[in-house]
Amino acid sequence: MKLYFYFIMNLINLINGVNMPKIGTKYIANIKIPLIGNQYLETKVLTNKRVSILLEGKINLEGEAVVYQKNNKKYFLLNKEFASYFEKNQIKFFFEEYNDILDQIKFKVNIKPLFYTGKIVLKNKNIKK
Repeated sequence: MKLYFYFIMNLINLINGVNMPKIGTKYIANIKIPLIGNQYLETKVLTNKRVSILLEGKINLEGEAVVYQKNNKKYFLLNKEFASYFEKNQIKFFFEEYNDILDQIKFKVNIKPLFYTGKIVLKNKNIKK
């Protein structure tokens, strides 16, 4: 499969002992993006090498990503539909951190045509506020 797009995810830094989220855990976020509006994002850890991704709102996509590790960093290869859409629309995600105490995943998103950069915090769906 040709690699269309990837976003960096270093969930495991072996030196600092950061953990990967548990298999079966769902993470959600509702974000508001200027000129686009509200966007719902949900991910589920399927295995230690696969996650499912669901986007609902202006962007409606569902798919998976495969996880691999290189130089103590986690990388996600998005499925073709996600990769093509993000590449076409110049959207990039960058992993910032996984907080195993709060069970949250933090990303930075960059949407080049809108000159928009923002943060996304995916929270464990089963943890109440």
